[in-house]
Amino acid sequence: MRLANRILFILLASLLHVAAVRADDATVRRLLDAYDQTDVQAERLTVANQFFSALLADDFLDQQLSFTPSVHPDTLSQQVYYWATEYFYGTQDYDKALTYGQRALPLCEAGGNRALLGECQNLLAITCIRLGDSPAAARYAKQCYQTSQQLGDPDALSSVLNTLAAIYIGANLPHEAEQYVLRGIDYCRQAGNQGRLSILYGMASEAYHAMGRQELALDYAQKGLAIEQQLGRKDKEAIRLTQMAEALTGLARFSEAREALEKAIPQLQKDQNYQSLGIACNKMGELLLNDRKPQQARQYFDVACQIFTQVGDPYNEVHARLGLYNSMKDSLPQEAMAHLERYNALRDTIYAREVADSMAMMGAQLGNDLLRQEKDAAHSRARTILYVSIGIVSLLLLALAVLFFVLRQRTRRFERQFNELSANADLLAGQPDDADAPTAASGPVQPDYIPDEPPLPESLTQADRQFVERVNALVCQQIEEGRIDVAAIATEMAMSMTAFRRRFTALLGDRPQAYIGRLRMERARRLIDEHPELNISEVALKCGFDDKSNFTRAFKHVHGITPSEYLHQQQ
Repeated sequence: MRLANRILFILLASLLHVAAVRADDATVRRLLDAYDQTDVQAERLTVANQFFSALLADDFLDQQLSFTPSVHPDTLSQQVYYWATEYFYGTQDYDKALTYGQRALPLCEAGGNRALLGECQNLLAITCIRLGDSPAAARYAKQCYQTSQQLGDPDALSSVLNTLAAIYIGANLPHEAEQYVLRGIDYCRQAGNQGRLSILYGMASEAYHAMGRQELALDYAQKGLAIEQQLGRKDKEAIRLTQMAEALTGLARFSEAREALEKAIPQLQKDQNYQSLGIACNKMGELLLNDRKPQQARQYFDVACQIFTQVGDPYNEVHARLGLYNSMKDSLPQEAMAHLERYNALRDTIYAREVADSMAMMGAQLGNDLLRQEKDAAHSRARTILYVSIGIVSLLLLALAVLFFVLRQRTRRFERQFNELSANADLLAGQPDDADAPTAASGPVQPDYIPDEPPLPESLTQADRQFVERVNALVCQQIEEGRIDVAAIATEMAMSMTAFRRRFTALLGDRPQAYIGRLRMERARRLIDEHPELNISEVALKCGFDDKSNFTRAFKHVHGITPSEYLHQQQ
């Protein structure tokens, strides 16, 4: 692919410094070093004004900042360090951005400019997000949220709520992110800031994509794209197109997703937005693997891997490493294994559970703040209105409770009738029409392993046997895809979870999850027997396990020994 080759060539030429190294970068760094190396106020003032002139020439400032000898030394340092943070964040040198942001923060606090303080806190939060330090990002965001509440500025509140949503998404808590991004959208509409509204729409798209609500994710990404097209911001258009591609992939609209990425990737490369470029390349690689084009996919995964290795982003690097393994395992098995080993090492260093716990605690604190805000607003109303409202709400709750009880009884009755009708329909149907039967062959992935069916009583009807065969095919497909979802199997069988579990247990004598677990471990045993060239990590992946330690525990639970011990016995 010419596009991938061109990106790879340009990236390799400049990847010694993944962040955009601008023409004035050396000048900016030299001036900042000179500012820190002198204690003479007159010299610092001269250097500071030269620094701001360099930022203006590099389009980091809209207008010239210039200070006179009357400026307080702390105010001068506050401005220099704050704008240094902005500069290094913009050039994607996040370590430098963090260093200068931490210097600017106490000066902003002492200066009493709460608007600038909130901007500095928010900038530190998003810098920590880029560095993968979610707990630190949450602390800075909490401080910024409190500062913005005191200001009462809807635009500032919308900004920090967007940052909070990003933190929760990064901690794999998209349901928590949803409440903050939607509240941020409300504040942003009050402020009338269309540019930030597009960013919030993009964040909403990412949250709903992570939640699996792809139609809603696509809708928000398209809304954001429409705003960016009106504003003429090509760089942001490319980001929205990447978010659209993620939602379109989730909807299995692969050709549309690929078209969106083909538009986005050249623009991201032109803007030198390497973080977003790496994400887009990972997504394009996945689409090409889905099209069974591993050589082309490898080029995109290689670009993404180099980017995320340089910027120190293990979360996205782990996806690139797995993509490289899958695209190279047949043609270059030894190189593929190196990527698989790096993938496993990265997985061991990502402490998702600890971050999630930290975010959950932070969520409770922030939730209390929001509730307190609503309570304070309510207390400003007259007591009589409050009492009337409470009375009305109490009556409504009572009515809802009665209605819920009635509906629950009716639902249970309907479910019993539906299950009976489903069973009767299966008995009458006999052999189903091939065009309508939801078998594993209709899915995107064809399993290469069919498990032995359990022995079934001779008294089973033809419909019951067909039920078992269809369930086995769906289980096989899920193992191949690396996911286990009993609810999805029930949906494919057009049954409720309760009805599916009841019928499954009655026919096979075990719960669905336990049955699937045994099939996975039986497959693992056969892979070890029949494919001695595979190592334990590869066997784990082929059985739907991302984590080798979890696979080892599951294997030992079923077979009584670890996979390594079993492999040794077979040799």
